[in-house]
Amino acid sequence: MKWASQRHIRIAVKGTGHDLNGRSSGAYSISIWTRNFNTIEHNASWSLLNGEKENVLVVGSGTVWGDLYGAAAEQGRVVVGGGDATVGLGGFIQGGGHGPLTSTYGLATHQVLQATVITTEGRILVANDGQNQDLFWAVRGGGAGQYGVITEYVLKTHPPTELVTIGTLQIAPPTDSGNLSTNATWDAAATLLSSIPDLMDSGLAGVTILATGRRAMSLYPSLKEPPSGVVMNQMFFGYNVTPAAMALLVDPVITHIRSHSNKSTLAITWAEPARYQNFTSFFKAISGTSNAAGGGGLMSTRLLGRAELSELSQHNLANFLQRALRAQNESDGTYAFIGLQGGPGPARVSESRWGSVNPAYRSAYIHFISMGAPIDLTTAGGPKEGLAAAADWLEKNKEALFREWAPNTGAYINEANPFNSHWKQDFYGVHYEKLLEIKRTYDPSESLYVLNGVGSDQWDYDLDSGKLCQIL
Repeated sequence: MKWASQRHIRIAVKGTGHDLNGRSSGAYSISIWTRNFNTIEHNASWSLLNGEKENVLVVGSGTVWGDLYGAAAEQGRVVVGGGDATVGLGGFIQGGGHGPLTSTYGLATHQVLQATVITTEGRILVANDGQNQDLFWAVRGGGAGQYGVITEYVLKTHPPTELVTIGTLQIAPPTDSGNLSTNATWDAAATLLSSIPDLMDSGLAGVTILATGRRAMSLYPSLKEPPSGVVMNQMFFGYNVTPAAMALLVDPVITHIRSHSNKSTLAITWAEPARYQNFTSFFKAISGTSNAAGGGGLMSTRLLGRAELSELSQHNLANFLQRALRAQNESDGTYAFIGLQGGPGPARVSESRWGSVNPAYRSAYIHFISMGAPIDLTTAGGPKEGLAAAADWLEKNKEALFREWAPNTGAYINEANPFNSHWKQDFYGVHYEKLLEIKRTYDPSESLYVLNGVGSDQWDYDLDSGKLCQIL
């Protein structure tokens, strides 16, 4: 190995947003602060190469989604962005970018019509359908901060929703059921998830939370003790869907779940759906507000489609869910967060707008995030050893599971296990080699390094010393 020279220094590109893999924190690196790239301009008739006109926002890459949602609303439009107002555009879009409107319009990167990129050699390039097409393809889904520093995007906007409905379904064991409801709750979870593809094809989106052990008690406070099964909280979104129409879609699922249980094994609550008159009021109701800059654990994630949900037997699906919710400390339990952020939206995106996003997203309906690997920072070997131990546990208990459950899909690169041993295939799919060629063209000095980024396997990064070492 060869220690990196100063020209091979690691660079992290930062806005105000955050990255669940820690890439935006840029430990032991020089950070390029993009927050001041925050201009927002509206153009109702931006010209495409073929002469067609699009209603767009021309925005700086350091803008955060909360500001962009507000600017779009002022023009009577909506944009496809993140579920937290404080997330920045830059890396979010380059990794794909999913959020509340993804199931309708596709990923955030599918809305990009042009990008302005500064390369590590100091060139300022405009990338679109007519120029620097290879770079344009790469920055639309091929991973954040790897090909150049993006300073500006041109993003397609969409007509506003006239009505948004939110409905909440909660399923748990009765407070006095003891261990009797273990199988019933896992079967109910399997029934619920197997119904998701049909519900999404009918116009619903949303978020699912599954919890076990003491974590379940925080989700469902009326429980008197940690349940032996799982607690579920399902929030459905419906755009231009009335509360009555949502109920018609969800009621058969509830009936199916009830038919396989009784009052002694399950407590099922379907709250009266709430109406919101526009996307702005809806987003305020669902948006995260945390400003936390980091966390103390790792997670494993997978994109799952109809084959992994609706076409499995209930027994097999329930078994996979139990394994996905395994925690290192079973008494404490763990969470799974499931975004209904695939389905019709990505499936309808044309090839010309797809970019380099992992093709697994075309058939995915949900993004499954499995928590459960806390990092012991007090271990004898220090943070590096603690991180390695957590990564090893995830590899054996979660990544292996997902390869069995969904061997032909992948993971959403912005929210994944950065220590996944199959990262090339899972994060980039069939596009990896082409992305590597493009990176070497626009970043020949390999100055832009991120963990499990394209070409990063040619480098070794030591967390303790901060040295970046080239492998020869």
